[in-house]
Amino acid sequence: MRTVNDLLAAISLLPCFLFAAAPELEVWLEPTTTQPGDIVELHAQVEGPEFASFELQIPKHDALYLVSKQDLPVDYQNGTYRQKSIWVLQTIQTGAFELSEIQATVQHQKQSTTQTIAPIAFKVDAYRTVEDSDTPLPLPERTRSESSVEVNKILIVSVLLITLGLLAIVIRKNESSTQASPEHKPAPTLDDLKALLDSGKLPRELIQVLLEQNNLPISDAQRKALEQVAYRPNHPTSAKDLRNTLDEETKP
Repeated sequence: MRTVNDLLAAISLLPCFLFAAAPELEVWLEPTTTQPGDIVELHAQVEGPEFASFELQIPKHDALYLVSKQDLPVDYQNGTYRQKSIWVLQTIQTGAFELSEIQATVQHQKQSTTQTIAPIAFKVDAYRTVEDSDTPLPLPERTRSESSVEVNKILIVSVLLITLGLLAIVIRKNESSTQASPEHKPAPTLDDLKALLDSGKLPRELIQVLLEQNNLPISDAQRKALEQVAYRPNHPTSAKDLRNTLDEETKP
């Protein structure tokens, strides 16, 4: 009789062990307060003592524009598997919103479970505006006659036409020389970016190309700093600041 009771007790505890081994899925947005044109990141991460994969179905949102998605390598530390993906989004409308109806499918031990993520609230604040002055601007004084103005217009148009013609000739020569000797340019590297940053330049187009590389050896903090510079032209980060960020993150 005691053996039967012990067996029943073990069976009753089995769901607890299964629940403890089940992976935990976390989904969050950062930052949650922005301005139009800012970059926000939707993070999804699953952790557990056993490997598990997941997929998110994110509905289209009127206030957000999907820039890119990055699947990070699986991390295993201290007996815990960690898989993470990041959706890079850009705000395009002002107001208070909710990112809702996100469906998550988690695959664990040949079993698939689907759940609905709780709504995530975020706010997009408008830029401050400066009130227009009621005082009209004064009209410029006339210092030239109508005939001289017309002559100047003709001269300006003539100079522009000549300049455009010369520019077209130069462009055609450059295109022909380029087509005559095509060269295969290697993919840009992180060292190329560092060299330009050392010279004081902030190459946003090069940063965007680097962010599209899946094997770029940078940390999450470095990637976020690069995204702010690449997709937000008015971001105050300088070339020196970005260079220091890359150096600090790569120190042992």
